[in-house]
Amino acid sequence: MSNLKTKEKTAPGAKPEAAKGIDSAPSVSPAAAAINLETLFENNPWTDMGDGTRRFTTDYGKTFSTGHGGVFLVETRDGKESLKPVCGPLWVSGDIENEKGEDQRRAIKWRDRNGREHEHVFRRDEFLDPKAVLRVLLSGGLHIGQAVTAQGGSEIHNFLLQYPQAEKITGVDRLGWWDLGKCFALPGGVVIGEPPEPMLFTGDRESAPRYGEKGTLEDWRQSVGTDARNSWRLMFALCVGVTPPLMPFCKEENGGFHFYGQSSKGKSTLARALCSLWGTAEDGQDNEMGGWENTANGVEAFAASHNQFPMVLDEISRADPNKVVDLLYKLGNGRGKGRMNRNLGLAKTHAWQTMFLSTGERRTEEQAALAIRRAPVQDGALIRLVNIPAVVSDALGVFDELPEGLTVDALAGRINKAAKAEAYGTAGPAFIRGVIEEVASLGGVEAFRERLEHDRAEWKRKHCDSTDSKILRVASRFGLVAAAGELAIIRGVFPWAPGDANKAAAACFTAWLDNFQTDAKKEDEILGRLDDFVLSSADHFDKVSDTLKVEHVSGRPLYGFIIPEGGEHAAYFIPSEFGRWFCEPLGMNQREVCSVLLKRERLKANDKRRGVLKAKSGERVHRLVPLGRAVVVLGIPFPQA
Repeated sequence: MSNLKTKEKTAPGAKPEAAKGIDSAPSVSPAAAAINLETLFENNPWTDMGDGTRRFTTDYGKTFSTGHGGVFLVETRDGKESLKPVCGPLWVSGDIENEKGEDQRRAIKWRDRNGREHEHVFRRDEFLDPKAVLRVLLSGGLHIGQAVTAQGGSEIHNFLLQYPQAEKITGVDRLGWWDLGKCFALPGGVVIGEPPEPMLFTGDRESAPRYGEKGTLEDWRQSVGTDARNSWRLMFALCVGVTPPLMPFCKEENGGFHFYGQSSKGKSTLARALCSLWGTAEDGQDNEMGGWENTANGVEAFAASHNQFPMVLDEISRADPNKVVDLLYKLGNGRGKGRMNRNLGLAKTHAWQTMFLSTGERRTEEQAALAIRRAPVQDGALIRLVNIPAVVSDALGVFDELPEGLTVDALAGRINKAAKAEAYGTAGPAFIRGVIEEVASLGGVEAFRERLEHDRAEWKRKHCDSTDSKILRVASRFGLVAAAGELAIIRGVFPWAPGDANKAAAACFTAWLDNFQTDAKKEDEILGRLDDFVLSSADHFDKVSDTLKVEHVSGRPLYGFIIPEGGEHAAYFIPSEFGRWFCEPLGMNQREVCSVLLKRERLKANDKRRGVLKAKSGERVHRLVPLGRAVVVLGIPFPQA
C-alpha cells in the first residue's frame, strides 16, 4: 500500500456496480470454497521465481503464481508443470485493522484489460459471500480466466482468502487529525502530511462531506478571498471555516454563528464563501450547502462526519421548529447517545468537534417559537448558536463597502459564481499545510497550543470587558475564530493584512453583543413590559385613590386592583388573570416572571415559590382587595387618581 504513505495521494474507494451474467460451472469442492476464516491471514511464504512472478502454496496444498500477466493455478501432472489461468493481475495490497485489532479488512487491487488500476477494501466477513466479492471485481473490469460456481466459488476466492499477510495498515474511521499537528485526512482519501504508520480511512464515505477542488489557491485568493475584504461578516465567515481543525489543540466547546436578517441581502453568500474553502458551494442536499434539512435525520452521524470540519446550515426556516432547540443542544454536546448494538453490546458512540455557520431570516428563538408546544428558548441554546445581524445597511446588505463601479448584486454574484464553479476547495487544505508547518516551526504541538491560547486570550482581553459568564463563553469562541483567521493570513491562505481577522471577529462580536440579552437586560425588559401593561390596561383594574375612593371596572374583564401603598402604587393581580394576560403572551410561566419580580424586589409574597400573597383563612390580602390570594407587584408607576 505504498500509496497510503504518499502525501495527498487519493485512494480509490467508490463502490462498484453489481456485475451480471456470471458463468456457472463446478471448479472447487464445497469444503475448499468454505475455508475457515481463521486461515485468512496466515503467513504462507512466497517463492520468487526470478522471472517477475511469485508463488505461494495454500494450507490445503494448492499453489498460485502471480505477476504482471495475472494469477495462475500451478498444476502438476505426470511430473510436468502447467499454469491454469485464474484471472488478470490481482493482489492484496494491505491487511487492515483498527487500533484495537478489530474491524479487520483486506485491501484488494487489480488491473483491468486497459491497464487501469482499481482498489476495493473488503470487510473480513464479506469473504463469507464469494458471489458478492466477485461482483465487485467483475464490475471493476477484472478479467476472469476460469469458470465459477453459481454461488461465486472460484479459485479467485481461494486466492484472496489464502493470500499471504500483506502490509499491515491501521484503519481509521474518522476524518481530521490522524496524528495531531502532523497528519490530517480529508474526505475522498486525501491525506495531508506523513502518517506515523500506514493508515487508511475505513469510515462511511457516503456520509462524509462532499469536498473537491477547482482552480488553484491563487485563483481562490484573487476571487473569493479578495472580494471578502469588502465585508467584515464575509471575512469572519471564512475564519469560521478554518477554525474546526484547531479545536483539538485547545479546549473549546462546539458552537456556531447564526446570521439573520432580510432576504436577498447576502446571507447565503456568507455560507457559500465558507463552503468554497473546502469544496463547491453549489446548492443541493448532496452538497455542503444542503442546509438545515441535512440535520433532519441522523444528526449525530451528520455531525460526526464533519468532525474537525465546519458545518453549513443554510436557511433556518427549513429546520423543524419543534426540534431546532434540541438539535442545537445535540450539536453542542459533541457526543451522541450510547446505544446497544445487535449483539446487545455497547455500540460505538458518535463524537465530533465542529463549528457551524447558520443563516436565515428569523433568529433562532423566532424559529423555535413556531413550534406546536412553544416554550421559552433557554440561554444555553442561544449561547450555542449566537445570533448576529447579517445586514449592515439596507443599501449594502452584508457588505461594509463596495468596489468602485460594482453594485451589491454584482459583487455577491461574483463571489457566488467563483465559490460554485470557478475557484474552490484549495484554501482549506492549504490552511492544514500551514498548521503543520507552523507546528513544526514552533517545535511541536505544545508550543503551538500555547501560542494559540495566547492569541485567543489576547483577543478576548482587548474586545470583551464583561464579567458575565455567558458572554465570556461566547467571547472565547470568537477569540479562537480570530486566531484561526490570523494564522491563515500569516500562512498566505487569506489575502488580507495582519490584524484583519481580529477586526472581523470584533465587528461580529460587537454586533452580537448589542443584540444579546443578558440576564439583567431580560429582567429590565420584563419589568418594563409589566409597567407598560398595567398602564395600558388601566381600565381593567379597580383603582383606589389616596383618599380611599374606589373606581370600579365597568363592562371589561377585571385583572385586579391598584391601590396606593408606601408612597407608591401596587397592583394586586388576580393570579389567573396575571398568568393569562401577561405571562403567557410573554412566553413565560407565572413562576418564572414572579422569580424575576422577587429578585428585583418588586413582588410582595409570602408564598415565594408560587409568587403569591396568601391571606389567612377567611381574610383578605388587603382590606380594600376582596381576594384571598393575589400576585402583588410593587412600584407601579401609576398616575395619581
